[in-house]
This record gives sequence, structure tokens and C-alpha cells, in this order.
Amino acid sequence: MERIVDPKYRFAFSFRTDQPYYRKCYWENLYVFTYGTDRVLVATRVVPFTSLHEALYTAFKGQRGNTLTQHLLPEAIQQPHLNVFNNKSQVQIFADNISALVPEQNAELPEELIEKKEAEIEEAASRIMIRQGIEGGLGSFASGETTPFLARDEPDDPSRSIVREDDEDAALIQMSVQIDAAIKKHIRESGEGAFDIAARLYTNPRYLGFVRRLINAKGSYTSPVVRDFLKFYARCFNIKISEHLRQSKDDPDILHQRIESLLGREKGGRYHYLNYHDLTILGRVVKGELEPDPDDPDKTTHCFKLSNTIDAQTLRLSEIHDPVQRFAIRKFVEHTFNARHNIKNIQYIDEISRRKIPFVQHLPDPIERALRSGIETLENYLDHLEPQMLQIAIGALLLSLLGVVALALGTFIGLAR
Repeated sequence: MERIVDPKYRFAFSFRTDQPYYRKCYWENLYVFTYGTDRVLVATRVVPFTSLHEALYTAFKGQRGNTLTQHLLPEAIQQPHLNVFNNKSQVQIFADNISALVPEQNAELPEELIEKKEAEIEEAASRIMIRQGIEGGLGSFASGETTPFLARDEPDDPSRSIVREDDEDAALIQMSVQIDAAIKKHIRESGEGAFDIAARLYTNPRYLGFVRRLINAKGSYTSPVVRDFLKFYARCFNIKISEHLRQSKDDPDILHQRIESLLGREKGGRYHYLNYHDLTILGRVVKGELEPDPDDPDKTTHCFKLSNTIDAQTLRLSEIHDPVQRFAIRKFVEHTFNARHNIKNIQYIDEISRRKIPFVQHLPDPIERALRSGIETLENYLDHLEPQMLQIAIGALLLSLLGVVALALGTFIGLAR
């Protein structure tokens, strides 16, 4: 299926002739850096500073994650072929609750057995909670209200009559270790169908209430219950994304980067630090008007943010290939942007595609440079080749690859001797 890329994420580059070639790059803001006489265009987007799982955990602790029965990321993706407007009321919700997020599938276990196992898990979790002083067991968390339970540890000690929140959080996390062991024991005993049982459990309002209270506890990322819930949620979310991509023509790279940016903002907002950014140096601007954003508070003579009204397709760029200039411009952009923002990654546009060829980095340097050059040259001309010429180009590339492999084997054999 041919993927559709929003025109705003496609940039035109010049390559020796007037015939342009295109590269895609997701961005949230565009910045222009003046380096000598060059105007260098840089795309920026927010990213999580930590892992996606930890960013998801932080998002659940935030405002939109306070109620786990409501889907966390409704605006991350839309239904296939849906026109998206700035008005949020016109954006169709992807999934409005966790039950809708869990994929529909043919149960591996009979419904009666799933219900039995779910009841056994609830009972086992409630018994553990009752021993810790939560009289209502798992049902105490359904309403979001719980009574202090540490006072039962030493009823004759007056100092225990007032329960500190930190003590309660620590006890909840400790208790979650026992509950996690009980849950996994019942799931193991069920044999196959572990995902079906987990799906029922994680859509159970009583258990979700406990998970919500546990996530809000200090240091709860260490709890195995929390970590398993995050893994389950991420798995279901990835399944939904895959289903969406099968039914639509959305570009998967851009979709995943949009989700990363959403999670990055959640984490930065929760901990009150400046967001971290991913910077992509696109190249020199050789054609096009560059209108600054009038509301940019960080505008200087050598760096400014472009206006949101700029049409990226009206710009013509030229990639930066000289190694000395690449190093100098990268350091200049990094130093300038980092003065007022946090940076996690910075790379050139051609380095993004290189990451998709992991085996290349293990080849000797001369072979790596030759292979990368061949791939980049092919990419430059793919956009305007006729179908017959494209077949010839693919054949030539395959022959080149065979030659590279033969050269690599010869090199390694020679070194071995």
C-alpha cells in the first residue's frame, strides 16, 4: 500500500540539476540558523527524555491519566481517511476507554474458565489486601476511596493512629509484589489464554481502581503490577496502531513520532522541566521566503522560528555533505538551540535513513561509504524515474550489493590470513 505523507512533512532538495528530490521529516517547529552566509533549516519536535514505557507511566500520573477507564491518547491517531481539523470537537476519538483499546480476538479459553480465573484472581488479591488492613479488599478501590490500613500493624501504638501518605504508598507497593505473584500463579495454572485473562483483569473496574491508586503512589514504577499494566497497555496500543495502519494510508514513521511528541509533552509537564527536543538539520535554504514567527520570544540575529503560515513546499533546500561544515554547523546549531531548550538528539536528514540499515555500520569504512553513497544516489532519483528505468535501477543496485558482499568477503578473508 502506498503511504500518504502530509505535504508539510515533505521537503524539496536540489541535486546538481534543477530536478528536485524529496525527503520526509516530521516536525512541530521549523527554525532557521544563520551560519556565515548560509541559512540552515532545522526541524524540531518534542520527544520523551526517557524510555517510552516510563513516559507512558508519567502520562498516567498526569491530568489525562487520572482516570484509567478513559483512554489516555485519544488524539494520537484518527480513524482511516478522517479529515482532521484544529477544532478538537471535529477529531474523532480513536478509543474512548481501555475496554475499547483491548483488541477483539477469538478467546483461547472458554468464557466460563476465564470468568472463573478472573474471580479467583480477585479473591486472591482481596485476601492479601484484607491481611494488610483493607477491609473491603479489591472492592475498596472501585470508588477511588480507601481507608488507612497501616494502623492495624500496631494498634496499641498511638503514633500509628495517624498514617503518613508516604508510609501508605510504600505499603501499597510492597503489597503489590504479593498480589503480582498471586496473579501470575493463577495465570500460569490456566495454561494457554494468558492474554485473555489479563484483558479481562485490566478492564475490570475494581482492579483498575487499585492500579490507578498504585500508579499515583510515590515510586510506583518499581511495582511489578504497574510495570505489567504498562506492558499490557503498550501492547494493546501497538496492536491498535497496526490495525489503523493496515486500514489507512498513514505513514507509520510520522504516526509514531506524533505519539512520541505527545508523551514527551506529558512527561515534561508533569515534572515541570523544559521539553526535550529531537533536531533534524535539513540543509541550506537556496530558495523560498523565510518569515519569522512574530511571537517567538527567543528570536536572535542568528536563530529564529519560522511562522506557522510558511508552506514547506515553497522552500528549496540543499543538503550539507562536506564533513568539516557538517561538524561545524551541527555544533553551532546544538550550542545555539541548547541555550534556551533541552536537546536529546540532533542529526542530519540523511542520517535518519542510515539508521534503517543496521548492518551497514559493521562493514569496513570504505565499503560502508560506498554502499551508503549508492543507496543515497538511488533515493535521489527514485522520485522521477520511469517504471522501466526503476526496474533497471533496482537490478543495478542488486548487482552493486553482490559486488559489495564479494568485496567484503575478500577483505575479511584477507584480514583473517
